[in-house]
Amino acid sequence: MRFLTGTFTTLALLASAFSPANAAPSQGAHGVTVRPADGETVVAGAPFPFEYAPANACHDGYTPIGVYIGREAPSFEKDVQDNGHLRPGSFIFQFGDWLIPNFGLPPSQPPPPPPAIFLPEFPNVANNTKLYLTVVETSINCPPGPPAVSPKYGLETTSVVYVTLV
Repeated sequence: MRFLTGTFTTLALLASAFSPANAAPSQGAHGVTVRPADGETVVAGAPFPFEYAPANACHDGYTPIGVYIGREAPSFEKDVQDNGHLRPGSFIFQFGDWLIPNFGLPPSQPPPPPPAIFLPEFPNVANNTKLYLTVVETSINCPPGPPAVSPKYGLETTSVVYVTLV
């Protein structure tokens, strides 16, 4: 019996030694960008309405989200990192990381997303260009929960038309 215990311990140590340090992120459910609507025009240098309805597939009390804009719709496999952020270079601008309260819970830190997000001017983006507003939603407490299950990330993308008033 002692031999078997030692063998299994050795095998477990070897397996962990050769496993990748940064495992691929786990894909989960994503919610829906309510505002802006797909294909809606957004104006450079002005706020635009923002609302995201999380999937909250794991029934977390709070849903962390990160919001980005880019020239191309990101792909989960290529662009979502194991920390839940998009890979640098896969977006033009990150609006922020927010925490959506679920089940009527009070706001926490970081705060929930604002009802409107300010869109900066992008000098290298032409007028009437299609851009992609992307939300990365994090589910933390999926059964059986941490540390047995790592966070899951959902990727939701909505196209918008970038307009300059110059």
